[in-house]
Amino acid sequence: MDILISVIMLIIFLTLAILVKLRKIPPISTEYLTSQKDMKIEIKNSIKEINFIASVFFASAIIFLLITLMIIFKEANYLKYIAYASIALLLIYVFYKNILSEIEKAKKNN
Repeated sequence: MDILISVIMLIIFLTLAILVKLRKIPPISTEYLTSQKDMKIEIKNSIKEINFIASVFFASAIIFLLITLMIIFKEANYLKYIAYASIALLLIYVFYKNILSEIEKAKKNN
């Protein structure tokens, strides 16, 4: 049962990553734009958001792949540590990108 749940989550995250990358799912921010310059900036930010969201979903899929392998090969304890390290790296990446986007917003406001 555990392996079924893990494989389903793997498929879900891979599908989400592909849909976001193919722009079937819109980016998070959809603001009304008044000038051409604002539109160029917003498109650039949307592409960054799309790439970021797709990479997070893809990383989540990789983590679930590791968990699936960990369930299949129960003797392989090193896979558990690789999965934990992957989760930690994903969290660090998300927080790092969040901090960078906040710094960019602060620079634009000043």
